[in-house]
Amino acid sequence: MDQSDDRRYTAAKYVSRRTALRASGIAVATMLAGCSQSDAQETPDTTQSPDQGSDLIDDIRFDAQDLVVELTAGHDVSTVNLIAPDGTLYAEESVSSDVSTLHIKIIEVDPGLGRYQHYTPGEYELHLDHGNSSENVPIKLSPDIQISSIEQAQSKDRSNLGQIEVTVENTGTAPTWVHDISFSDSPNFAADGDIKENPGIIPFGSDSIEELIVPPKSTQTYTSPTAPLVFQETARSGCEGTSVEFTVKIGIATQDVISQQLIATPSGEQIRRSLSDEFTCTAAEIQQAGPSGGD
Repeated sequence: MDQSDDRRYTAAKYVSRRTALRASGIAVATMLAGCSQSDAQETPDTTQSPDQGSDLIDDIRFDAQDLVVELTAGHDVSTVNLIAPDGTLYAEESVSSDVSTLHIKIIEVDPGLGRYQHYTPGEYELHLDHGNSSENVPIKLSPDIQISSIEQAQSKDRSNLGQIEVTVENTGTAPTWVHDISFSDSPNFAADGDIKENPGIIPFGSDSIEELIVPPKSTQTYTSPTAPLVFQETARSGCEGTSVEFTVKIGIATQDVISQQLIATPSGEQIRRSLSDEFTCTAAEIQQAGPSGGD
C-alpha cells in the first residue's frame, strides 16, 4: 500500500527496542485457529496468546479484515501502532482507558468497486505507548494458501455443471483471500486465460467478506467463474471415455498465483448446453497431478 510521508516512522526509531526485545526472548505465539466455510457447525477460534510478550496484551486474534488486540484490564495504553517489516507505520490507533478491545484493519476489499488493501507479508511489530514508556511486541503476518480439494461444482439445477469448486486452506498466520480462478489447456478454451491483476475485482458473485476471506488455520471454498469441463460434440463422444488434463490457476490477494495440473475423468449423463454443440457431464472425478507450484 502507499504510505504518505507524514505516516512514516524511521527504522532507526525502533531498531534498538526491537533488538532488546529479541535478545530477551520476547515473542508472540502465532497459534491460530479458524472456521471452515464447509463446516459451519464449528465455532471459529482465531485467538493468539502472547507468550511472555507483553503484560499489556491478553489476546491477539483476527476478525475478518481486522487484527484484534485485547488489552489487559486497567491498562494505561494511549496508542497502538502496527509497524511494517520495513519500519514504516502501517496503522495507528489511539486508545482510551475504558477501551480494552482494539480493531486494526490490516486488509480491506470492496468487491463492488474493485478497491482493496493488503498488508505485505512479513514480520511486524505492535508498538504500544503507555504512560512514560513504550513497548514493542513482534507479530508475524504471513498467509500460506494450499489447495485442499478440487471437484466439479454441483448445484441442484445443474446450472454450474462444468465449473469446478476449489477448497483452499490457509496454513499461515494471517488472513487473505482468493480473487480469481482461471485455467490453461482446458477442454473449454473459453475458460482459459490469465489471472486478473487487480485483487479487488472479485468474479465469484458474492459481496460477503466472510465468504471471501480465508482466516488462518481455516478453509474456504470458491467456485470458478468459468467452466473448464465443457466439451464439444465434435471433439468428444459422450461422457464416458478418456480423461483430460489441464491446469488450474488460483490468484491470491498477495499477488501470488498457485498453479496445479489436474486430471479429470468425466462420467454420468450428457447435458447439452443451450442450442450449441457443447455439453457437460453430470459427474467428473478430478485428481491433482503432482505438487502445486507458485509464481
